[in-house]
Amino acid sequence: MFDYFGEKELEKQKKFRQKRDIFLKKLVIFLTRYKITANHITYFGIFLFFISCLFIKICPILAGVLLLFYCLSDGIDGPLSRYQNTQSKAGSLLDIFADQLPIIILPLLSIIIFKTNPMFAYLFSMFYIIEIFLLTILNALKIKFGFVLRVKYFYYVIFIISVILNKDFLLFFHIIFGVYYIFHSLFLYFKLINHYKNS
Repeated sequence: MFDYFGEKELEKQKKFRQKRDIFLKKLVIFLTRYKITANHITYFGIFLFFISCLFIKICPILAGVLLLFYCLSDGIDGPLSRYQNTQSKAGSLLDIFADQLPIIILPLLSIIIFKTNPMFAYLFSMFYIIEIFLLTILNALKIKFGFVLRVKYFYYVIFIISVILNKDFLLFFHIIFGVYYIFHSLFLYFKLINHYKNS
């Protein structure tokens, strides 16, 4: 399966997944009874995200609630696929796509809604996605990459607060974490290059 978590993170993720699987077991059994698959949940999550985007200006609180349900759907598809024993590389790629979609769309919306600096919004979004891409490759090659700062959910919260208060709190976020992901993705890139040079 494809993943973008490091070894230490995966250990924590494994423990968390075991607890989550137990907590969601009744829901998973219910969904299985009605032939709902993990991919159905993932697609539904993507649908919820796009609906939340439509409501951002009209009703930001509803948009925030829909974004929360999008995040929750992301936590259900894994336990469901494990219970149904339908894990696949195609499914994990779809999951990664659904996971990272808001990091592409929300910075664009921040430019439209708040007229936030487009260069920094673009750099944050692009290098965050490059980072995920490189982490997935490094994991597939079993190359250790150490600590990674993950800010996705924090970004969602800042975005919704910005919309509710109608004030751009994202500019400094884009600058700080854009710079971080530029340098960290370069670090990961050279780690990958060195791997091929030494192999």
